[in-house]
Amino acid sequence: NELRGRAGGNAGSGLMWRESTGYVKLTITDNAPPMAEATFTTPSGLTMIEEEAFAGIAARVILITQDVETVGDHAFSGAPVEQAGFLNANTEIHRDAFADCDYVTVYGIPGGRVEQWAEQNNYTFYPLNNQ
Repeated sequence: NELRGRAGGNAGSGLMWRESTGYVKLTITDNAPPMAEATFTTPSGLTMIEEEAFAGIAARVILITQDVETVGDHAFSGAPVEQAGFLNANTEIHRDAFADCDYVTVYGIPGGRVEQWAEQNNYTFYPLNNQ
């Protein structure tokens, strides 16, 4: 299974992401379905996605980079998002960040706020392992 991103990403047996300290490889575990190539990747250096910032964006697969610390209410409301990958396990996601999206499968680093948010809001969560 693989997760792909465009901004700094690289295809392969997982996700290769360049950070200031070098490359980090993340792989999807637990026989998760593969995540499609991201059609939207948050810009490098973006730390907060404001309320309704990307509401209605025409993206089915989004990749939230490690710099993002907060995703506001209705940030992706009404968008056709089907898969969302989070590279920061502790990104704070407001409850209605994906309001009016049919269903979102969440991929992320296990054991943090992203996994907790997915479970609390009845989203399927698939873990990424940092290798």
